[in-house]
Amino acid sequence: MLNIIIVRFFWRPKRYRINGKSLASSVAVFSVAGLSIANPGTQVAAQVTPIKHVVVIMEENHTFDNYFGDFPGVNGITEPPAPNPLPHDLDHSGPRAQFAIDGGKMDGFDPLGHVQYRPSDIPTYWAYAQHFGLSENFFTSAASSSTPNHIAMIAAQTGGEDQTIHSSGCLSALNDVVLDRDASGNESFGPPCYNIRSLPAELTAAGVSWKYYGTAPLWDAPLWIQGIDKSPQVKATQIITDAQKNQLPSVSFVTPNGDSVSDHPPQPTQPAQNFVASVVNAIMQSPAWSSTAIFLTWDDFGGFYDHVSPPKVDGIGLGPRVPLIVISPYARPGYVSDAQGEFASFDKFIEENWGLPSLGARDSLAGTSDLMDFFNFAQTPNKPLIEPMLPYSTVLSVPNTGSVALGSAHPSTVTPVAGGPDTPFTFQVIYTNGTAPTTHNVVIDGSDTIKMTVSKVINSTTSEYAATTTLPAGHHTYTFQFGDATHSWQLPLGSVPFSGPQVAPFDISAVKVTPGGAAVQLGQPMTFSVKYTSPSGKKPVTANIDINNVSFPMTAVTGTPTTGITYQYATTSLPQGESYFQLKFDDGSGLQTFQEYSVFVTPIILEQSAVNPASGKTSTPFTFSTVYFGQSKATAIDVVIDGKAYPLALKSGSPATGALYSTTMTLPAGQHTFAFYVTDGTNFWGDPPNDGTFSGLAVTSAKQAPVRSRIRTPRPNEAPDAYNGG
Repeated sequence: MLNIIIVRFFWRPKRYRINGKSLASSVAVFSVAGLSIANPGTQVAAQVTPIKHVVVIMEENHTFDNYFGDFPGVNGITEPPAPNPLPHDLDHSGPRAQFAIDGGKMDGFDPLGHVQYRPSDIPTYWAYAQHFGLSENFFTSAASSSTPNHIAMIAAQTGGEDQTIHSSGCLSALNDVVLDRDASGNESFGPPCYNIRSLPAELTAAGVSWKYYGTAPLWDAPLWIQGIDKSPQVKATQIITDAQKNQLPSVSFVTPNGDSVSDHPPQPTQPAQNFVASVVNAIMQSPAWSSTAIFLTWDDFGGFYDHVSPPKVDGIGLGPRVPLIVISPYARPGYVSDAQGEFASFDKFIEENWGLPSLGARDSLAGTSDLMDFFNFAQTPNKPLIEPMLPYSTVLSVPNTGSVALGSAHPSTVTPVAGGPDTPFTFQVIYTNGTAPTTHNVVIDGSDTIKMTVSKVINSTTSEYAATTTLPAGHHTYTFQFGDATHSWQLPLGSVPFSGPQVAPFDISAVKVTPGGAAVQLGQPMTFSVKYTSPSGKKPVTANIDINNVSFPMTAVTGTPTTGITYQYATTSLPQGESYFQLKFDDGSGLQTFQEYSVFVTPIILEQSAVNPASGKTSTPFTFSTVYFGQSKATAIDVVIDGKAYPLALKSGSPATGALYSTTMTLPAGQHTFAFYVTDGTNFWGDPPNDGTFSGLAVTSAKQAPVRSRIRTPRPNEAPDAYNGG
């Protein structure tokens, strides 16, 4: 058997900087066809610079102003001090990011996001920034949440993905659909799997070793890209072991294994700094330090404010600024870069460092920094900066469950986060300690002390404490104070109290969208409604709904201010995708804004999905059915039973008025799950969407007594929302 290997050899000019000057060098690049690299660790491509190891560490959810806005000499601003941690997460979905940016006005951010951490909150990050390099002009690739930006980190593009949900990427079930956004800014829904070029595939082809450290699906970018979706999962902490054993690959991407060390609000800042320092310390104490470049960044804006309007490259991004710290023996000490960078810059740097071709995405743009300006390869190498582990208390923490705002759930220390004078506000905190506290209070506005009681026992050492009260109109602060005979604990950890809740002089309640459900079909009538109640009997002088940064007046339908006035706004013109909206009411005392609501609009949808009968025996014929609505005929409709797809047949009706599809079959004994999937060849939808399933279908054998099924449908807030955890 004759194997033919074609090798093309050519020269490509490359540039890097020494002492701030741009120098040209001739770099040999090999293009190999028909060659399979048996050992990816074997170096085929050579480095252009002394850098033999690149490590990209991506943490979570902080803007540049939020962390470094008051760093000396940067383009930043000073904001009010932030509590550590925040009282709850902030909505940072794609639509929320678009709303916050508001076409460059930067005026749509959550007020709670207008805060800033001080150097004492993030001493590790400040030490790195002071001793090495910091970018003041580095942006997220997508004006969105985690997953699309993690994809951009290794592909220089998002593939169109625009939503962070708990998905299995290319390994997902058929009914798993996610929100996409194309370069024109148009939204659609499709499978969470993208056929795009990626840097890991390029590295493998060139024989350059790489690893993706981190196993959380939200941040596991290879999982979402065809061809590398089955890459071995490696725990984030494995990079520490690899560094200690001097076994670092040439390229490392590091993402946390979970929220606790990710910097994701409402986590405190200390554990993330300790995680980063443990990785950086291990590298600095290894032989690899002398030839390593570490890039430390944060994956999205997290709902925090930044005053710089991001450049508009296309309909996907750029998104708000995030910090970038460059740590290396060759990093210019104390350097602040104003070169325009984004996550594709990592790909560009790696490609240039190993003489690899461009991916043809954002890394190919002249305006995308290659990050080479951070380095001086002729300088005396920087010495390691070993950072200590930061102490902090874990006795008090933010609860893991919280309020629900139209299907969006997030952890919170107060529920709800906004209301009126008649709203009961519940303050919650998690206490973890072997000794029961003798002091267990929430202190509101610095002086109003309310005793808390156990609301939930989680385990032998952990309980949730709660206290419920009403509050006068205005903005409030609060602190949890616990203690036993010998110790005392406080949350937040520092001196800055939690901010909130927002209390208006009137109540806003019963916020809903009709029709309800997971989504509304494109072009169908949609009604937004809310109930306004004023204890003082005042009618609102302003009653508006802002949808995608456009304000519309709401109409009073029925009721009085004291009993409650129902206000509505109806439309049929919302675009396909996810729309963010907020409510703005004023009773004459000042405008109040109620945030964090969204609605999905899709051109195709499944409704009335069911199984009949709901239980039976192995001889029972079960009929699975769903009703399809769309603007065109479906090309495929399946029921997915226990992970296996079965086609449904059209029984009656049409897409415009509702087409009934069904199939009938018998099932083996046991408990079964099922879901439905549809596509018209262009659009996709599932019921339940987002990898959910109907569960609890019970089937018994002929010799067993019948068992009544309890078919369970995921509640809207159980389907991971666009920003929870991402």
